[in-house]
Amino acid sequence: HKLLEKKLNQELSNFKKFEVYQFGHSGNGQLLNYFYLKNYALKYKPDLIIDLFLVENDFRDDFYELAQKYFQQTGDTAVFSKPMIKFDDQGNIDFNAAQEELFNGAGAQSRITFIRNIAKRSALATFFYRKFNKEIRPYFYARRMAKQSDSEIINRIPVDFQVLMKNYPESWERAWEIEKKLVLAINKAATENNAKFLLVTSGGATRVHREDLIAEYIDELDFDKPEKIFQEFTSQKHISYLALTSVMRERALATGKKIMFSCDGHWNETGHQW
Repeated sequence: HKLLEKKLNQELSNFKKFEVYQFGHSGNGQLLNYFYLKNYALKYKPDLIIDLFLVENDFRDDFYELAQKYFQQTGDTAVFSKPMIKFDDQGNIDFNAAQEELFNGAGAQSRITFIRNIAKRSALATFFYRKFNKEIRPYFYARRMAKQSDSEIINRIPVDFQVLMKNYPESWERAWEIEKKLVLAINKAATENNAKFLLVTSGGATRVHREDLIAEYIDELDFDKPEKIFQEFTSQKHISYLALTSVMRERALATGKKIMFSCDGHWNETGHQW
């Protein structure tokens, strides 16, 4: 965000002075983005609010059903350490219930923190915990899923890739409806406070450097599907939208540069500059 601030002030210095603040947080998802906006960012009276949507993992950060599947595949308990979408009796998003859980502390989070604090005191416990989650749990999950029929191929696709599936099951249709409602809520909060709103979507290394992906389920994927859905949605709702993944991919192909760390898929120095 400071790179952006510097570039704006260098290139548009005759226009006005720019200040860019970051309120996002790793692993937030759109529900927490909404709360961070309402409780913190709006106090600064911003002229423009940019909401970054990471299509590979923001869904499971908000939607319990996908978080559960992600846990079954990876054993990562951190996926439950944040409040997720709740619904009222009419089926609408219950923001009050989620915010109450956020400020009072999620029960799952406190239990996970307690267990981790105990495990950290034992090198042996830490070793076996990591061994179980990284190797043993995924192995047995893959074995179980391999026995499923072709109609259940979704279970063999990592959760973070399922958003790219050509054909969605009902659970993903529901997840999309939830995320669209969250984007609309963020847009409403911005415009009601006299701020312009820009939705930006981005993806991980796999979609930028898709030639590096070798998987049995690759024919089931449409690498540009999330952007197609967002383009139609934002056009209908008159929301400003910028899709970064295709831009990054074109530049990566043109320059031959890698823009992400191979170990974890986060931006490297080149990625941040771009």
